[in-house]
Amino acid sequence: MYLAKARNSFRDNGGDEIAIEVLDDFFKTVNKNVRGGADAPVCRTRPLGAVGPICTEGLQRKLSDAEREHIVEFYRRCVPPTA
Repeated sequence: MYLAKARNSFRDNGGDEIAIEVLDDFFKTVNKNVRGGADAPVCRTRPLGAVGPICTEGLQRKLSDAEREHIVEFYRRCVPPTA
């Protein structure tokens, strides 16, 4: 969406065409890294028990049981188990 807005702005207002190419490359790289991250061994082997402390630190508050279970289920859907 950001890239589409940048392209529209370039079309309507002009600017540096190279910037659009740089943004496109950047988002392609980020997409590849995010999607490839689930294949990293640390993502597959990270104990689910670490989810609570990691999220507690990030949110700066303790998770409720329902929040923790929701996050664990999300993790399980995103990171398939190893064979």
